[in-house]
Amino acid sequence: MVDIEKLRGIGLSDSEAKIYLTLLKLGEATVAEISKNSGLHRTNIYDSLEKLKAMGIVAFLLKENKQFFRATDPESLLNYLKEQEEVVTKMIPELKEIRPKIPENVTVEVFKGKQGMKSVLKDILVKKEEVLGYSISGQLRKFLPEFAEYYLREQTKHQIKHRVIFTEKTIPPPSKFYQIKYLPKEFKSVTINLCYNDILLNLIWEPEMIAIRIKSKQLADSFKKHFELLWKTAKQ
Repeated sequence: MVDIEKLRGIGLSDSEAKIYLTLLKLGEATVAEISKNSGLHRTNIYDSLEKLKAMGIVAFLLKENKQFFRATDPESLLNYLKEQEEVVTKMIPELKEIRPKIPENVTVEVFKGKQGMKSVLKDILVKKEEVLGYSISGQLRKFLPEFAEYYLREQTKHQIKHRVIFTEKTIPPPSKFYQIKYLPKEFKSVTINLCYNDILLNLIWEPEMIAIRIKSKQLADSFKKHFELLWKTAKQ
């Protein structure tokens, strides 16, 4: 079932998500009916309705001099997101011109929470280069199950090869582009360490989701050399 958190994940506020779900259930409703069924105060509903109308996912109609609102076809959400993607795509060249040039020596970035974790992993799907790493089995599917489905689908679609070393037996590889080997348990890590392109990722899942991204060709090359040495030692 669609919940408010999922709608928040695509950019809707709490009140906008509640109003949208309420209208889907009721078919059409006045502001008073929306307030009664959503628990929102009427004064907060008007602004949210204006935003939802601007997004094209809520429409209004007049009946007997009363204003009613209804949710448009849910596919309108997808159309809105596609439009936003097109806008951002066109803006990227201009935004890059504004951004000051940062020396490409070593940069360290820290991302927190679910969205931060998704952001760093999506970069793998953008770069589409082989990923090497020492991992803990099933963390992505455990903590971000829906995103895991998306990630594995895109990884398979773009044939992004992953070579991963575990210390404990796991379920069969999630896709044919995963290759897994094993080392003794004394090599066990409490975090996930990945490397691709000139990027190093350190992923911490609990007690708080934190992703540390280091960009350094020198460090990445060193990681890859050590990985290849251990890969030869590791067992199928």
